[in-house]
Amino acid sequence: MGWTGSIVLLGITALAMAGGCGGDDNSVGITGGDASADATADSSLPPQADAGPLVDAKAGDAGPITASCPTGQTACDETCATLGSDPANCGACGTVCSAGTVCSQGTCALSCAGGTTACGQSCVNETSDNANCGGCGKGCSTGLTCVAGACSAVCNPGLTLCTPSAPDAGADSGTDAGSSSSTGAACVDLTGDRANCGACGTVCASGEVCSAGSCAISCPTGQVNCNGLCISPTTDPLYCGATAGCGVNNVGSNGTPCAAGTACSAGVCGVSCPGTEINCNGSCVDPATSALYCGASTTCAGANAGNACMAGQACSVGTCSLSCQAGLSNCSGTCDNLLNDPSNCGTCGTVCAAGAVCSNGACTLSCQASLTACSGVCDNLQTDNHNCGTCGTACAAGQVCAAGVCGLSCQAALTNCSGVCDNLKTDTTNCGTCGHACPAGDVCTNGACTLTCEAGLDNCSGTCDDLQTDPANCGSCGHTCAAGQVCSAGTCQVSCQASLTNCGGTCDNTLTDTNNCGTCGHACPAGDVCSAGSCALSCQAGLTSCSGTCDNLQTDTNNCGTCAHACAAGDICSGGVCTISCQVGLTNCSGDCTNEQNDPSNCGACGTVCPANNACVTGRCIPLAYPQPCTTGTDPESGSPWVVCTSSASALWISANNGETGANTYHATQICNQLGYSTLAAYGGTGGDTCSLAQRGTSCSSPGAETFQGGGNDGTDANGLVLASTVMWQCTK
Repeated sequence: MGWTGSIVLLGITALAMAGGCGGDDNSVGITGGDASADATADSSLPPQADAGPLVDAKAGDAGPITASCPTGQTACDETCATLGSDPANCGACGTVCSAGTVCSQGTCALSCAGGTTACGQSCVNETSDNANCGGCGKGCSTGLTCVAGACSAVCNPGLTLCTPSAPDAGADSGTDAGSSSSTGAACVDLTGDRANCGACGTVCASGEVCSAGSCAISCPTGQVNCNGLCISPTTDPLYCGATAGCGVNNVGSNGTPCAAGTACSAGVCGVSCPGTEINCNGSCVDPATSALYCGASTTCAGANAGNACMAGQACSVGTCSLSCQAGLSNCSGTCDNLLNDPSNCGTCGTVCAAGAVCSNGACTLSCQASLTACSGVCDNLQTDNHNCGTCGTACAAGQVCAAGVCGLSCQAALTNCSGVCDNLKTDTTNCGTCGHACPAGDVCTNGACTLTCEAGLDNCSGTCDDLQTDPANCGSCGHTCAAGQVCSAGTCQVSCQASLTNCGGTCDNTLTDTNNCGTCGHACPAGDVCSAGSCALSCQAGLTSCSGTCDNLQTDTNNCGTCAHACAAGDICSGGVCTISCQVGLTNCSGDCTNEQNDPSNCGACGTVCPANNACVTGRCIPLAYPQPCTTGTDPESGSPWVVCTSSASALWISANNGETGANTYHATQICNQLGYSTLAAYGGTGGDTCSLAQRGTSCSSPGAETFQGGGNDGTDANGLVLASTVMWQCTK
C-alpha cells in the first residue's frame, strides 16, 4: 500500500489514507499544514492558544459545537483555551490580563512563576511548549514535539518510527525520537500496518491484512479492519474508538487519531504521563521536582495543584526550599560562601574583625605590600602613629608619623584621639568625641551615630559604604579593589605611599624589589637580591658563591668540598666528599659496584671469593655440577617456569616450560649463573613449543633442533638481560 497509507507522520493528527476512510479530520482546531505554516504561529500565544475554533469530531458537521477540548484545555466560546497561561482567558473564560502583565498559573501577574518564561503575555514552559520550544516564538514543525527544549520526532506509545531509506530502523518500538529532517519518516503500528507488518518495509500481499504483526486474510476477534489494518479500537492511537466498518461507505466509525503526547485507553484519547509524572494543566510533570507544581498530586487542580516555588528556591521531594549552589551555605536565608565571606567566615554568623579577611573559612590578617604586621594589625610604618618606623614606636600626643619619623600634628578637621588623627564627624570608633564608638551596624554621620545610611552611601550587606571611596565596595557593592589600590570616584586606582613606586599598577619598593630594582622593570638575575636599588649576588645559608653561582659544597659534584673540586665520572658528592654510588641491588666493593648474589669474587659479602669449581648462587658458593635434562626451575625474579633440554659440563640448553602461554619473563644470565654457567651464549623464540623452534610435539625428553634465532629480547634490568614470552637459551662455561 506504500508510505501514504495507514501511517501518521511523526505522531501528528493529520492522517493520509490511501484507501479513503471518508477523509475525516478528527483533530480539534489543528490542520495538517506544513512546517512553514507552523513556524508563523503567533509566538505571543500560550501553548495551544492558537488551536482555533472548535469543530465537530466527525465529518459533515462544520459548525461550532460544545464538544470537550483536549485534556488541559477549556472551551471558551468557540476556542479551546489553556486557562493557566492564556492572557485572553486567564483563570476563567473572558478574563483578559491588562497590558504589562502576564498570565501565570491562571492569575494575571507582573512576572512568571518559577519554571516558566514570559512569551508575550503568556507564561510558558520552554522545555515542553511546542509553540515556544527552547525560546519564545520557536515553534515546532508539524510532526515534531518539544522535549527538553528541542523539537524532536516522538512516536506515541505502541508506534515505531520507520523511514523509506532505512527499512529496519523501526526495530525498536516505543517513544524513540527520530531525526526531524528524515524525509518520509512515519510512526507506524508494526502489529497492524500492511506496509510495515511485523517490521519496517514488510508489505502484505493484495487482499491480506496485518494482524498481530503477521500478514493474514482477516482480523482476529476484538480487532477492526481499518483501511487494510487490523487494529484494536480500545488502544490504537490512530483509530481510537473505531467500530466495525471503520467508516468505509458510511459503515461504522473510523475513531479518532490521538494527538502527540496522548494515548488511547478504553477507546478514548487522553494524556499519558510516564513513571511518577502526573498531568498538570496539559503537561506531564514530576511533582517531586517541578518548581511550577511542587508537591502536586492526583488531578493537579485546586488543593492538589501543589505550589510554585519562588525565585532562588528549588523543589525537592515535593517541598520548595532555598537552593544554594555547590560551595555555598544557607545563612539566615542567604546563600553565602563560608570560605571567603568575612561576615560568615567558616560558620554562619562568624564575622572577621576589621582589617582581617576570610581565607579558606578562617579569619586571617592580610597585609598588602609596604604594610607590616604589628601585634596582629597591618600597619604602615611610614605613617602609623602607633608604629612609626618600627613596631611599637608610638608618636607623642600632637604628633603624626611621616616617612617613619614622628613630626607634624593632625591636619585641620581631624582630632588626635589617643595618638591617632581621627575625623570625629565620620569615625565610628570616635563619633562626636574621642572614644565614643557607634554600636554595631551604625555609621557616624556629622559626629552622630545613626542607623540609616546618609546621602552618598549605600547599604552593602548591612553596612553603609561610600561606593566612591570604599575599596571593598568600589563603584558597586562587593566590588573589591586589589591589594595596594584605593577607591577614588568609584574606580579602583593604585595609590602608592611614600618610598613606594607605581610599577605597572603595583606599588613596589625599587630599593629592594628584585623585579623592579632601582627602576621599574629592571629585574635582577636569578640568585641575586636587590639592595639599595642595585642587584647583588646573595647566597642563602648553606650555599657558597663559586664563580658567581651559589653552590652547595656538600652535594655539588662540580664543587665538592671546595669550589672547582669536581668528582670523577660515576661518583657523587656526599658530605663534601666524592664517593662512588651504586644502583639498587648492587654493592660498592672496593670502588666497584657488584651483585653479591651472583659475583663469585664477592659472594654474599665484599671479598668473599668462591673456591675453584664453585659458583655464587643467591649469595652462596655452590659446588659446580651440571643439571640433567628435564630438570625444572623458576625465574628467581618473576617465577616463570623453565626446563633443561640438554646439558653437559660445558653447555646447557634451557627452554620456557609452559607451552604456548606467553606471559613469561626470564633473567637468562642470572639463571645460567645459578646453575654454574658463566655466559649466556645464545637465545631465541620457541614458537610455543618446549625444547624446539616450532617443531611441535617436542619435550625435554625428546627435544628438537637446537636453533636460536635471537628473538625474545625484552631489554635489561638490574639483574641483566630479560627474555620474554616463549623463549629458550644456551648457557656456557
